[in-house]
Amino acid sequence: MLFVSDICWGSLTQRPQHIAARLARRTPLLWIEPITLGHPWRLRPVEVAPMLQILSVPQIPLNARAAWMRALARVLVAIGPLRILFERLQATLVRRALRAMGWGPQPSAAVVQNFQLMDLVRRLGVGRIVFDYIDDSFGFARLPPVVERQWQQTIESANSIGVTSPRLRRLIE
Repeated sequence: MLFVSDICWGSLTQRPQHIAARLARRTPLLWIEPITLGHPWRLRPVEVAPMLQILSVPQIPLNARAAWMRALARVLVAIGPLRILFERLQATLVRRALRAMGWGPQPSAAVVQNFQLMDLVRRLGVGRIVFDYIDDSFGFARLPPVVERQWQQTIESANSIGVTSPRLRRLIE
């Protein structure tokens, strides 16, 4: 199973890490996190617990803390070929990790919290998708239209959707 997170495993332990650790008691799990400044980059899978490994992938940092980095990211995300290059690199890293872990090329399921990586999930041919909608990303920063399309596509692609509040439920209905 894949767990596509929008936070790093080594961040403050929160709901995502608790869910992933619980799932890993029953099935092997690959936690996929965005490369984030100030956190170690794991470009090859690293085991952090039995049946739980972590992999970092590059992502255009639209929610970066620094305003200059968010502004640069808005420019970069508007360049279609660059987005495709990022998606291909992400998919290559994940496929390489799956091979190293002895998994087949197509994971059977994914829990997706980071909908900006949904193109990666689709590219991998994941069978079942659970969208765990935990935060209103649009409430934190002004995001470009491509991100709203990714969010909509995640909602449409998900087999199941979980929300953490009535407000988030209203947003997806």
